Amino acid sequence: MNTLSRIAAAAVVTIGVTGAAQAAVTYPAGWTPITAPFNNLPLTTVFQTGFVGHNAADIDVLKMGSVPGSSIAAGGTIIPNQQVTPEGTIATIGTIASPWTVELNNQTQNTNFISGQTYATTGPTGPNGDGNFYAFVAYTGGTMTAAILNAFFGPGVYTIPQLTSIINTIYAAIPNAVFVGVEDRTTATTLDWNDLVYAFSSPILVPEPATMALLGAGLLGLGLARRRKA
Repeated sequence: MNTLSRIAAAAVVTIGVTGAAQAAVTYPAGWTPITAPFNNLPLTTVFQTGFVGHNAADIDVLKMGSVPGSSIAAGGTIIPNQQVTPEGTIATIGTIASPWTVELNNQTQNTNFISGQTYATTGPTGPNGDGNFYAFVAYTGGTMTAAILNAFFGPGVYTIPQLTSIINTIYAAIPNAVFVGVEDRTTATTLDWNDLVYAFSSPILVPEPATMALLGAGLLGLGLARRRKA
């Protein structure tokens, strides 16, 4: 399991503790909500993004985002309009020496979705629990396969040979790729996170402070328990 997967898996454990309301939202099996901004670690690593595919009618653009204390100017395009961008397109951003994040700009709906932030659902079925959901999810089930992506996108979106070719292209350019699905609307009936799928070089995430505190407390408790047994 790579660095991003370990962090995402650790983060999902803490959701039940720090954000119990998240239990109202059911994420796709094998996909973990990304609860922190993106970051590039170590700072000398060249960051890359690959466009995997989409199942969205809206026009969406993946952009650079900024976080508090960052020197990164928000708004720079990473992957343009997915309706005209070929699947398998690779964007090399370069090195990033400051905290940053990514955001999905839905140009049809004039809405933005930022990694690490939650959004409230609206729609004909009303709120989904408390309505809070994370728009970005990372696949943490291991190596991506065409069968997994086919099930994620749904029938008729891509063929297995198409997905196999896309995945091979992504892994050839980004061997440590982490596949990330994005939800581009807030309507409760459309939460499926398969509107856009990108691949990012890893490591790209840092745990949020609350996650770090909980992980630290858990390790401390484990250490104390072992000392008592000794």
